[in-house]
Amino acid sequence: MGREFVLVHGMSHGAWAWEPLARRLEKNGHRVVAMDLPGAGTVFMSQSLRYLAPTYLGDTLTAEVEVLALKPDKPVCQLRATITNQDGTVVLEGECWTYTLRPE
Repeated sequence: MGREFVLVHGMSHGAWAWEPLARRLEKNGHRVVAMDLPGAGTVFMSQSLRYLAPTYLGDTLTAEVEVLALKPDKPVCQLRATITNQDGTVVLEGECWTYTLRPE
């Protein structure tokens, strides 16, 4: 059985950026998840990121997202993200505001 991979895109990209790699990994028996961030129907209004330590191939990264604030009159929220490596070292911290489109 293969490994499991979660592929996260960078700024100005989407899950589509990983399609060639995802196909190769799946063809070789691995399970792959590549999703659009911040999520379906949601867009970033602002974002600030601080890269605190390097990451390397083979690292295990854990991402945690915390809701800091919700606007009661709008579908807007403030989020904080923290990413740590396998040693517990924080490699990235960030905050953003998002807007979620409401389906009609």
